[in-house]
Amino acid sequence: MRSFAVAPGNRRPLPHGRGSLLAVAALFALVGCTANFENENDRLRSELLTAEGRIGELEGELSELRSQFKIVSHAGEGGSLTAEEIEATPRVVGLEISRFSKIEDGVATIWIVPRDGRGRFVQMVGELTVSMIEMSDGRHRELGVKQLSASEVRDAYRSGFAGTHYFIEFPVEGVRSSGNVIAIASFVPAGLEDVILGDRTIVQEW
Repeated sequence: MRSFAVAPGNRRPLPHGRGSLLAVAALFALVGCTANFENENDRLRSELLTAEGRIGELEGELSELRSQFKIVSHAGEGGSLTAEEIEATPRVVGLEISRFSKIEDGVATIWIVPRDGRGRFVQMVGELTVSMIEMSDGRHRELGVKQLSASEVRDAYRSGFAGTHYFIEFPVEGVRSSGNVIAIASFVPAGLEDVILGDRTIVQEW
């Protein structure tokens, strides 16, 4: 059997730095794959959390509908609440426009806090109207108004570090350099069209 040998003079070494460059390229490819994998995991995790949150919301809505159905069915069968139960049921008896309400960059942001007979926050069901009025030199000018249906009022519910409230936002006309801007809120509870609850406060004073 014949054997061959390559003469030292005929060997071709890799160009200077070629091996190091290949190693660095391989490392970057590995890091890129790892980063893409982590990004994909983050995306899937975010989608899962969003889906779980939506499932929780739907389960809550379903539970509420079941409760409402039971109440209607009970009433249809001749059932009724006792006097004590009626008295203990929270109801909105007044509104408070929060001090956090303001006008900024042509937009009014109004925080509404409904209260029950004991002065505690209570959720409200009904129609709400919020108006912004500018008072200057004995005259008044409407800067903007926002009307909310019962479902829109429900969607305006907020709860956080600043407290529980209803958040209403709408555009307003330009405010003059003099005069006060007053926010006026009017609420009509569901089923009580002849009852109007309200509040007014200065949100901008000159």
